[in-house]
Parts: sequence; structure tokens; C-alpha cells
Amino acid sequence: MHRVPLFCAFGLILAVASARAAEDHYYTLIAVDTASATFADDNAQRDRDGSIRLTLLQVPQAGAIAYSTHQVMINCASKQTQVLEGVNFSRSGTQSPIEGEAAPGPIKPNTIGSVLQHYICDGIDPFPRSKTIKSLDDALSRAGDLIAAEKNK
Repeated sequence: MHRVPLFCAFGLILAVASARAAEDHYYTLIAVDTASATFADDNAQRDRDGSIRLTLLQVPQAGAIAYSTHQVMINCASKQTQVLEGVNFSRSGTQSPIEGEAAPGPIKPNTIGSVLQHYICDGIDPFPRSKTIKSLDDALSRAGDLIAAEKNK
């Protein structure tokens, strides 16, 4: 069972649009527990400094938020992560920005940052039997089944 808390976001509020999950991208499951499933958008981009930027999609099991996206940066060489921006998408259709972090910070154990380090930097797939999921809608619909399976363990 993978119980991994999502980043705590601190600092400034950034623009809403660029953290939106893309409808036609592929998503890979990186963490699931009894409360949520988290996917990494496979459309990551490498910056000149070696940092990798990608979008995380978190789907909670219940509540007013249908899903959240977080634009994150991980730097394998410096072992740092940063939440750049994010957006909550409510079940009613409204969007609200999530605060980003003002500066990169060290990767802490038992966080999504450590999962990303193993997945991106070390090449260790946390769910080697899972397949990539094509489209945002499919990731959202599969999240409920993945969370239910985790509850039944």
C-alpha cells in the first residue's frame, strides 16, 4: 500500500491556465491510497538546468473537489522539488488556484517528491503492472476503482 501525502503548497499564487491537465495526454499512476489517486502526466519537459517540469493529477475519493492539478519541478541532481502552481477543479465546475512554493526545497521522504525521485530520477515505476492511461477522462474514471481496490486490501 502506498500512502503518500501530496505536496503542501506555500508562497505565491500563480496563473491558473498552465497547470490544467491536458485532455489528450497519457497519465501514469504514481501513488494511490484510500483517499486519492495521483497520476503523472507523461508530457514532462526538461529545462536547460536539468530540472524536469510535469503536471500531477490528483483525484480525491470524495469531497467538493473533483480533481486537482499541480505543475511541479524536480531536479534530480540537486534533489529538489517545487510546486510551481496548481488548480482545484470542483465538482460544480468552478476552478480555484492553488498556491505555489516560492523556492525549490529538498525532497523529503514519504512525499510525492520522493515518489517522483524514484520514478523520474531512478527509473523505478511504483506500479509496474499499471498501464498508462490515455486522456484525462479515463484517468478520472479509473481513479475511483484504484482507490476502492486500495480500500479492499
